Parts: sequence; C-alpha cells; structure tokens
Amino acid sequence: MSYGAVRALHDVNLRLPAGRICGLVGMNGAGKSTLFSALMGVNHVDGGEVTFLGTSAKEARDSGLIGYVPQHDGIDTAFPLSVHDVVMMGRYGYQNWLRIPRKEDKEAVAGALERVELTHLAHRQIGALSGGQRKRVFVARALAQHARVLLLDEPFAGVDKRSEAMIVELLHELAAEGV
Repeated sequence: MSYGAVRALHDVNLRLPAGRICGLVGMNGAGKSTLFSALMGVNHVDGGEVTFLGTSAKEARDSGLIGYVPQHDGIDTAFPLSVHDVVMMGRYGYQNWLRIPRKEDKEAVAGALERVELTHLAHRQIGALSGGQRKRVFVARALAQHARVLLLDEPFAGVDKRSEAMIVELLHELAAEGV
C-alpha cells in the first residue's frame, strides 16, 4: 500500500482464527492506521487481497461483518446527538433508507448499551461524555451492528481505568463468543 511514492505497507500477511484477541504494536508512523484502513477496505491495496471469512474487505465492511472503533471519534461536542443515536448508527446497514428503527434494532442497541454499562446515559448528548465513556459508546455501536470482527484503533487512548477494565473484560467475553 502506497501514498504516492511512499511505500507504507508491504509483505503483510495475517491470519487470525475466530475468537482471538490480537494486538498490533508499533512506533508512530509504522503503518498501524494504514493497515486498519486496508483491513476496512477504505484504501486500495497495491497487490494481494484482504478477506474476512472469504469476503472482500469492502463487502465485509458494507455488510457489517467488521466493526470499527476509531482512535479519535471526531465528534462535534456541540452537535445534539445522543448516545442512543450513535449506537443506533451501527444498525443502519439493517434499516431501510428512512432509518426507522425496528424492534430488533432497538433491542440490539439496548443490549449493546447494557454490555458497555451505559444504559443510564442513553439520552445524554455524546459530547457531554468523558473520553472513556465515548470510547465505550463506539464499542457499543460495533456490538449493535453484530460485527464478527472488531478493529479497535488505540482503544485505551484517553480512557480511564474503569473503562479500560470494562473494555478488556468485554473483549474477553466477545472472544469466547467467537468474535
């Protein structure tokens, strides 16, 4: 994978079985975020292929097979979007173009919020949350979409100890479920 004349990634091979937690460690500029964008099918790879359960990265992303928790959420803290609204975005792939939530969408959101222990904040504006709480909201969004693969970009950056422990415990639970 290249950015103009700069070769960002080459000769990358990775195969992970279901239910495995894998950490990617490297210095700044080593290509970790570039690898994530390739895995998500966002950037074109120069050669080879990226697949998830036999599906291309783009198809896997579009079908909700992959859930992504960004390093920085880029949230406009003044925008009136609730925690519930953000988690419901994980269900958009299952909804019609009007985005009218069905019973199963509401249940998926409620279950995801419960798993990240944020049910009590469902109607709070996303910008009013701490960094750790916002990270948990984005984990809940991935859970609500029923992703089978979760990609978390620096999941503990700007996160308090309670949120870190909760995310680690949840990742172990999900791995035991084959995610």
